[in-house]
Amino acid sequence: MISMSANATSVKPCAAHEVITLFYTHISAKLLEYNGIDTEDISQLNAPIRYTALATGDADYSLESFSGNHANYLKEYEGIVEPIGVLFPNVLDGFAVDRLTAEKLNIKSVADFQRPEVIESFDSNNDGKAEFVGCQPGWGCEPTTVELFRTLGIAESIDYTHASYDVLIAEAIAKHKSGQPVFFYAWTPHQSLGAIDYVWINTGDEYPLVKNASNCVTKDCTFMFLNEQLIVANTDWISENQKAVDLLGKFSMNLDEVNQLAARIYFENLNSQGVIDLADQWIENNPNFFSDITAAAGY
Repeated sequence: MISMSANATSVKPCAAHEVITLFYTHISAKLLEYNGIDTEDISQLNAPIRYTALATGDADYSLESFSGNHANYLKEYEGIVEPIGVLFPNVLDGFAVDRLTAEKLNIKSVADFQRPEVIESFDSNNDGKAEFVGCQPGWGCEPTTVELFRTLGIAESIDYTHASYDVLIAEAIAKHKSGQPVFFYAWTPHQSLGAIDYVWINTGDEYPLVKNASNCVTKDCTFMFLNEQLIVANTDWISENQKAVDLLGKFSMNLDEVNQLAARIYFENLNSQGVIDLADQWIENNPNFFSDITAAAGY
């Protein structure tokens, strides 16, 4: 495949629609600029469009790829879009409910949605189904969630609207603020987790186990995916931009810190420019970050 970026004079980063992704993608672009590499404005794209853009060269790199959740995309675009680094080594993907309801009904796992009293508690419109905010069409976690619900025999008891996650999670946050129970799919880092007093619940015994999991209903907790959050790039661009690839290959951030910043983004209701300003402030507060990565990359 011929990359449209083969002779580009500047690098084209892309991110997801979630505003927290703009935070760390902006910092990565500033790292390149620190090293004399020009970058263009960041494109924010949903996963299917993002991988297509990377494959065609409409975008050069992204920090928004997941070893488990995006396995289908990584396989589909193998040889065209390839990993060049790891942003976060242990990103959690799984199911969560509000803490109050989990404690009240002793909800420990998704399998507890087989219990009539649990379904009833999450059924706000009295249709006999528990409302659930899940992954939207095109995401790797959508078919795996459908299969899990089918295997547990709860598919007919769950009201799973296959639509925009951003819209539905905003509605769930409003419900939570009004004191209603919420059941939703989530991952780290995501700004919505700062808005809901939540706990993780177990996915199932055959799923990845995290020992001493933070904020789970049990000490050890199973998740749908335990991901590496990958930095991926167009392969033609990789072959022609060794310095940028080396720098991005050493680019990583502290997940706990980014989770805290994601919550701040939500509570301060920051728009895209506000997130960029926050990223610039972070860069100013971490003056050795770029020089350390540059040295680690051998420049």
